Amino acid sequence: ALVLGGGYVNAELRRLEDSAVYNAKRAARATDHAVHEHPYAAMGVAAAIGLLAASWPAASAPADLPVRDDARIQRALEDSRARFLQHQAFDRLDVTVLVASPDGTWRRGSVGGDRPWYPASCVKLGFGIAAVHWCETGGRAPDCLDEAVLPMLRDSDNVATGVVVDAITGVTNGPEDEAGFEAWQERRFYTEELLEQHGLLDGQRFGNKTYPTNSGEMPEGLERLLLERHGRNSMHADGSARLMLALMLGEFGEPARDYLR
Repeated sequence: ALVLGGGYVNAELRRLEDSAVYNAKRAARATDHAVHEHPYAAMGVAAAIGLLAASWPAASAPADLPVRDDARIQRALEDSRARFLQHQAFDRLDVTVLVASPDGTWRRGSVGGDRPWYPASCVKLGFGIAAVHWCETGGRAPDCLDEAVLPMLRDSDNVATGVVVDAITGVTNGPEDEAGFEAWQERRFYTEELLEQHGLLDGQRFGNKTYPTNSGEMPEGLERLLLERHGRNSMHADGSARLMLALMLGEFGEPARDYLR
């Protein structure tokens, strides 16, 4: 997900058509780099683009901010996306654009915004938010897991991601054990439960590590059972844009915003 701030609403609307193409290219390049894959064949690319304009609304909880569809933004987004895809080898680009209004509402344009996709390393944003929460609820500094969170977010390091997931959930991988799997699985849902509490899960899934990781090249043991029964990680453009917006507006606290931005 890519969130850009600054500017005024009217100026953003006038520039939206050109900037949507520009930011779609940036999002596609960033996603390709982050996930360590090459999705430009038949599977295409799914990305969330949030354009935040004008002043930040104050006080309201981001998860409850009113969002309304805007026909002008929608037309510009659809046209820009169509022109951009004409020159690409992939045929999928899910995009959600949020533009802040002076009255505190958010105007939205979206194409495929509620369509789930496999996010690969994009889930690391959720793990990063959960890591700060875990640190703070334990009476620690918000960056107490920085040794792993930093390479996870800066370098998209999968091994560091595994360390973060193990730390915040309090459980590591182990041999398949039907008797203890349910309890182990509930611990692994730490990130999902946190986002659900803030009204930001939106049906997305953040249960699995990204591989290869600290527990192996591929899911084995309990982690394999989790993948089989819970399914792969999943995100969508609407949820990604709202999660980025919530983080930047302080939904998870100023320390989390300042550390993760």
